[in-house]
Amino acid sequence: MVALSRYDNGAEFFDPASDASFTAQELVYSGQRFLLVTETGDEDGGQHLFEVEENSLAHVASDTIIDLETLFSPTISSFADRFNRNLSCQVSSKDDHELAHDMAKSLVGNYSSKSGPDGGNLACVWAVRRILKKALGRVVHKSDLTTTFENELDDCFPDDLPESDILPGGIVISPTTWKKVGSKIVRVGTGHVGILGEGSGDSRLIYSNSSSKANWAQNFTVGSWYARYRDKKGLSVHFYPIPFYSLLSS
Repeated sequence: MVALSRYDNGAEFFDPASDASFTAQELVYSGQRFLLVTETGDEDGGQHLFEVEENSLAHVASDTIIDLETLFSPTISSFADRFNRNLSCQVSSKDDHELAHDMAKSLVGNYSSKSGPDGGNLACVWAVRRILKKALGRVVHKSDLTTTFENELDDCFPDDLPESDILPGGIVISPTTWKKVGSKIVRVGTGHVGILGEGSGDSRLIYSNSSSKANWAQNFTVGSWYARYRDKKGLSVHFYPIPFYSLLSS
């Protein structure tokens, strides 16, 4: 492990007021030096990749988890391409949403993510997609990245939907992004994803992976999600129904 202070601009990328901790590791890929920074927070975690240029860092990518083989290979951007099928996307049924909600609620404290990425620290998408598969018996998403999951959901449901339109069992997501503070300093905003519960407005429940506990938890409300991801981190917040993919007729 190396210290971020070792690099001339290492501190510029991370908010000193953050409640997260950061560990960094240098690695070499295809002859180029990189620094992989892992962020650990109470409820969310992420990774950030930098190219090392002399003694300075140049940002390459940030997400829930960074996989170099995937990052530097031709990427498959959509669910349909990933399965080599021509698929249409629709809203899942009310019954499917109920099954997903009941599963999310029943697994609180009883669904460990220790076998997920980074021992559960980077497992928010990993946990959501597995719980949806457990509830519905079908794959809803394949990656462990908030940005990829958000892109697929947005492709499926391009209209910005209010939380009140989404049934319990639907999805709330704030994808990892970069933000500018002032005119010069660039810092990281690490995102998260969860499953919507019951209730209305700010008091509505949200279930998600707890990075620090490596377990499924009822750890947010809509109000506290907005406070952490929109107000504190400057990230977008999106609400989606569960997608249902079906083959298009040829």
